Amino acid sequence: GGGGARVEQQQQMHQEEDTSAMGNTVFMGSLVVLVGSILHSLMFVLSERSMNTTSGANAGGTNTSVPPPIWSCCLGTIEASFMTLWVLSHVFMGGFHNADGDELHVPHPSSSSSSSSILNFQDSPMDGFLLLLFVDAIHAASFFALLRDLGSIGSALLK
Repeated sequence: GGGGARVEQQQQMHQEEDTSAMGNTVFMGSLVVLVGSILHSLMFVLSERSMNTTSGANAGGTNTSVPPPIWSCCLGTIEASFMTLWVLSHVFMGGFHNADGDELHVPHPSSSSSSSSILNFQDSPMDGFLLLLFVDAIHAASFFALLRDLGSIGSALLK
């Protein structure tokens, strides 16, 4: 009778609410991706402009370009500062939580059994840091090589 129809209506309302919430999440995610893409493209253009700038109206103007290692250092400092603030603000505001909101307890490296995995950096975080440093150096070198050879538009399209 009437009770079954009411349950179906409530289930349909919950499904509509879930669909609406999912639509809002998808929209917000798309917006974040769009803004990130715009900012990333602007970084390519700004990088090319800063490395290939001359002052003066004629071709004999003064070269005021920033050398790639200095520009890389500037970008790295800015990015590291923002990432540090981002992580610290989230850790201090709420700690470490999983998707359900339950607090995560991270075991100390000495309390866990050692694994035979090659990429197990629990016992030596410095190894992980050095690997990250090496990969970041290769990434920066390839970025500047592409920017030099292809320019900002070609590099952004290739990426």
